[in-house]
This record gives sequence, structure tokens and C-alpha cells, in this order.
Amino acid sequence: MPTKTAKIFLVDDHPLIRSGLTAVLKTDPSLTVCGEAASSSEAFAKLASVRPDIVITDLNLGSILEGLDFIRALHSRFPDFRILVNSSMTKSFMENGRCGPAQTVLFQKRWAARNFSKPCTMSWKAAW
Repeated sequence: MPTKTAKIFLVDDHPLIRSGLTAVLKTDPSLTVCGEAASSSEAFAKLASVRPDIVITDLNLGSILEGLDFIRALHSRFPDFRILVNSSMTKSFMENGRCGPAQTVLFQKRWAARNFSKPCTMSWKAAW
């Protein structure tokens, strides 16, 4: 029986970050990058047809407010998506309830560079 893989969609306004995340995620056979976008509007144009399991987004998509609005809109439009927020912001920022429900996970960029597939795998396994 084939192993099911988690489909991941990347949203970041920096092409280098998207490319780097894709390269790191390719090292884990249980994870597949199914698409990417440079902005929230581009992401919404693609997400309905791609239907990923996990969306990884930067908190600052041009501005923190745009990133927060995007995350809230994701929860509203696609409540079944797991959302991982890649940011240099501190965990206390998320704990103040600014980003939405429990299926949103924040991980800091300096930690993600060494352990990136771990939050994806943990989020995916928690969905089972």
C-alpha cells in the first residue's frame, strides 16, 4: 500500500525563501510541494484547485497586517487546511490570539533553517 504524502502550498513574497523551502521539503518523502504564491491574492487564486493539506505562509507578506488578514481569511475559507506560519516574530505575538485557531502553528525562521520538515510532519500526523 503506497504511503500517503502531505501536499504543501508555500506563500512567501521572497522567491529565494520559496525555493529554499521547496529544496528542504523535497528531502522528506512524506511531504510534497504542490504549489506556491508570492502574495495572498495569488494564493487564493490557486488554493481552491490545488487543495493542499498544509499551507506554509510568511507572516509578513508585504506587511504584518496583510499576513494576518491572509491567515484569518484562510481559516474562514478553508477551515480544513493546516497553517504553518514562518516568521521572525516571537511566539508571544501568536499567543495573543492574533492569528486564529489552534491549527495555526508559528515557527521562527532561525529554527526552521535547521528543522524545517519537522513542523510539517508533526502537523500532517496530527491531522490523521
